Amino acid sequence: MDIPIGIKRFRPICIIINAEEIILFRSEQKKMYFFRVICIFPSLWPALNRL
Repeated sequence: MDIPIGIKRFRPICIIINAEEIILFRSEQKKMYFFRVICIFPSLWPALNRL
């Protein structure tokens, strides 16, 4: 899966890995949906980072 370059402007990839662990703890489906949204709408990353 190609990661949009726009994500790098907001946060390092390591933050995304931490988000994966948090969401994976809740549900695997939510983890997949999270990454799908990030890939389609990288501009939403600042908002998701507040959660």
